[in-house]
Amino acid sequence: MTGPGRPRHGGSSARPRRGGPPDALTRGRRAALGRFRGPAAKGAQRSRAEAVSNAPVRRDRGREHTRDRGREHRGDFSRALARQNWESLTPAILRVSKDPEGSLARLKEFAALLLEWNGGVSNLISRNDVDRIVERHFSESVEPAHWLAASGAKRWLDLGSGGGFPAIPLALLGVGSQWTLVESRRNKTLFLGKCIQELSIGNVRVVRDRIENLPDPDPAARFDAFTSRATLPLEETLDQAARFVGRGGAAFLWKGSRREQEMQAGRRWKDLWELEGLLGVGSAGTVVARFTRR
Repeated sequence: MTGPGRPRHGGSSARPRRGGPPDALTRGRRAALGRFRGPAAKGAQRSRAEAVSNAPVRRDRGREHTRDRGREHRGDFSRALARQNWESLTPAILRVSKDPEGSLARLKEFAALLLEWNGGVSNLISRNDVDRIVERHFSESVEPAHWLAASGAKRWLDLGSGGGFPAIPLALLGVGSQWTLVESRRNKTLFLGKCIQELSIGNVRVVRDRIENLPDPDPAARFDAFTSRATLPLEETLDQAARFVGRGGAAFLWKGSRREQEMQAGRRWKDLWELEGLLGVGSAGTVVARFTRR
């Protein structure tokens, strides 16, 4: 049944089916619309293509920037090392090493590792010390080497090893036959482990812990000597050293301007240790104090 205004099926006024062939008017409109949108569509396509092609370029530029910064950093510490007065260490090295040139080269390798880690991973020394690393750190470690070697100690324990001073330079110079480095901070023990690997120092091991947490060793396993550079106060340091060093053993403590005050502040250390002597090192007023275990 059909009503007014509703064409019969199959009549002349029926609409064409969707998907059927477009008439001439429809084709004309599409062509005009295509001519109108053509440049904008092509421009959009070009923009998308450029965005895709530029994305890897931005990533590459980021990697290049990182590499450039790495090269600049290596160049910075290389220049810092070149400015150091390495020759000032020669007299001290000659007193303990049969191969002074080789020993100096090894110390320079250690310095390069330290400055690379110091600038790229975590602080091991103050930034103010970078340009005076020989004067501030290597001199204080190397100058007393003959004194430590003359003690005859073979097995050494170093407390609070930090960036490796004085233990790593002393081990590189052949002082002692075995070193145990006690350091509680993870980033510094990682660095020390890297030094041992990179420099092939087979007679050094690292213990990550606080020394007060370590058990007392058996008498036969005690160390011959003990070192500590600017860590705990003097009496507290000697209290810990007494646990690990047997009678007749030695302790060498690096102390600054508060040395006299620390020695007077505590008297208990005299029951276990005898002060044998003092040796000034470096140029910052540091003194190495030698004690013998009673």
